[in-house]
Amino acid sequence: MAEGYSMTAVAGKLGVDIKTIARRMRQHPDFRQAVELGEGARVLHFEDLLRTAKSMKDARVAMRTLEIAAPHAWARRSA
Repeated sequence: MAEGYSMTAVAGKLGVDIKTIARRMRQHPDFRQAVELGEGARVLHFEDLLRTAKSMKDARVAMRTLEIAAPHAWARRSA
């Protein structure tokens, strides 16, 4: 996740269903905390990409990903 992968992608990489990840998060507080830290690292990854974007296209991709990954902080707000 620190490289930008979503929880779904990590589940696929591990060869497990996303429901397995969710169940383990409910059952194991330490695992939940690790996933939450991973989600924060994922947001940091895309914020770094946004900060260092060399083109508007790269910036837009990073911003859109952030809107999805961290809607509480990056969701577009209507005027």
